[in-house]
Parts: sequence; structure tokens; C-alpha cells
Amino acid sequence: MAQLLMRYALEGFDGGFRIGGRRITNLRYADDIVLIASSGEELQEFISRLHGAASMVGMKLNDKKQK
Repeated sequence: MAQLLMRYALEGFDGGFRIGGRRITNLRYADDIVLIASSGEELQEFISRLHGAASMVGMKLNDKKQK
């Protein structure tokens, strides 16, 4: 499910960092996801996109677990 959420959230998103010619936007391990952005505004856009994607599939992000 995390893969599907990230696919929806990243559609049309140009943020993240380029390392070795590859764009890095997130790191995932089990049910943990680290979002990678180059500015606070970009991170906020990414979080908003992720919330929207979760709503599309009937899920809700747990705000209490975010840091």
C-alpha cells in the first residue's frame, strides 16, 4: 500500500535531491517513510500530496507519529 500511496503522491512532483543523476524523494523501510525535500515549502507540498493520496485510497496518516 505504501508503494501505491507514494506513486500517487509523487505524480507530477519535481522535488527531492539529485544524487548521481537519480532523483531521491523518499526512503522506505517496512511501514516507515522518510520524505526528502530541498526546502520547507517543498516538504509541505509533499506532505499535502501524501495526505491527498491517502484520502484517495481511504487511508488516514497518523499525525501523532510524524516528526
